[in-house]
Amino acid sequence: MAIDQNPVNDTDGAEAFPMSMEEIMADLNSQDVSLQIEVMKKIRKIPQLKDNLPFEDVENLVSKCMDLIQEQNTPEVQSEAARLLAYITLGTLNPSSDVIKHEALPVLLVLLQSSGLKLKERAAWAMSVIALDSHAARNEMIEIGVIDVILGLHGYEEMPVMLYIVTLMMSLCNNKHPSPPFEKVKRFLPMLSELLLSPRPEIAEVSCQTILHITDIETDETIQTVMDSGAVPRLVNLMKHDDPDVVLAAVHCVGALVLGSNEQIETILAFGVLEILKTLLCHQDRKIVKIACLAVGNIITGSQKRIQAVIEVGIFQRIQMMIEENDIVDQKNAVFIVYAVIANGTPGQLAHLVTNHKILRPFIRLLDAKNTFVLTIVLKGLEYLFEKAKSFTGTQNLCVQLLEMYGLTKLKALQEDENADISKVAKLLLQKYFQPNEATSKEGNPPDDKKVEELIDSIAGELRKLASNETN
Repeated sequence: MAIDQNPVNDTDGAEAFPMSMEEIMADLNSQDVSLQIEVMKKIRKIPQLKDNLPFEDVENLVSKCMDLIQEQNTPEVQSEAARLLAYITLGTLNPSSDVIKHEALPVLLVLLQSSGLKLKERAAWAMSVIALDSHAARNEMIEIGVIDVILGLHGYEEMPVMLYIVTLMMSLCNNKHPSPPFEKVKRFLPMLSELLLSPRPEIAEVSCQTILHITDIETDETIQTVMDSGAVPRLVNLMKHDDPDVVLAAVHCVGALVLGSNEQIETILAFGVLEILKTLLCHQDRKIVKIACLAVGNIITGSQKRIQAVIEVGIFQRIQMMIEENDIVDQKNAVFIVYAVIANGTPGQLAHLVTNHKILRPFIRLLDAKNTFVLTIVLKGLEYLFEKAKSFTGTQNLCVQLLEMYGLTKLKALQEDENADISKVAKLLLQKYFQPNEATSKEGNPPDDKKVEELIDSIAGELRKLASNETN
């Protein structure tokens, strides 16, 4: 979200504050509206408010803000007071208890319903900051009816205030423990689904993020409720948006939705998700590539049918490149996808990866990776491959030969790894599949590329045979 547009942040270039608290309170208590507004603007420029004002002074400011917010004859003062209240919440420790104690939430809710757009904006932002700071304040807002008020704000979609309203929705849905009541916040979904169509990228982005927060509330009906709102095709369409921030938010949301049931996942994929993910895996924004890769991993986990769909759309061409690149984030995500195919795929699917994408050689190379996650996944993948190879005629021996030629020294070194899980799997593989008196290394010379390719082709051939037998 374009958070820099918030109506609170006014501290750039702030200097040491020259006024005493007595002077501040005197100006706030003045009958001069311009003086009140000016001093509130100055307070927002106090750097590190929590370090520069004693607790008692902060409490006095909150109390005075509440008085000024209720000055209905001076909307400019109300607006600045709401803005200052949000800044106090951002800049102090445990401010929400003061806000609740001074009964600020019902007053802010009234401002949210005011006819003045600036007052709506400031009230929405203040409530958003407070809700994000405290689940107690968030729950109180829900109890006093903030959801009904927000749902009544149709007609403001094209106005600047809508960004702050949808930001408030996101704060109310934030899955800070304890989670917000799903039965309450799910009422936002139809409105959020409509806001996904907003021509303003920042509104579409925050709407995606809000739906993601709702999806994170773990109930059996969460994903289905999101789907029933009509949001899915709009989220998928936003994955093709020109704004990378919108794309990232949409992909993140779709990636969470494909953790549902098989039927739900198939319904979501029917909107063309895989084709878009294939494109996004080549995106110049690395964050988008990462989340797209995680989404692919979620899709294929536990389903040979979906593994096949991913193969057919051509995604593994990019996965192969990601494994061979030096970007550790790309490697982590790509390795997990290969692992999922080794663990759950059919012999034919494994044969496709081995033959068409030459996946074994770069996979084994990662035995000397410096990243613990990558190492763990590679070792687990090899463990699955060797275990599955028991049923492949001659394949296990071929896999052993390949590892001897290409990774045995690395595997032996991992027995001494400081990570217990890594050393355990390395020892298990060595004990089960290699002779104890075997030479320390068969990698003294660079491996014969021709021999490596012959071994890989033989492994693929055995896998294809088994796949053919299963088909027949």
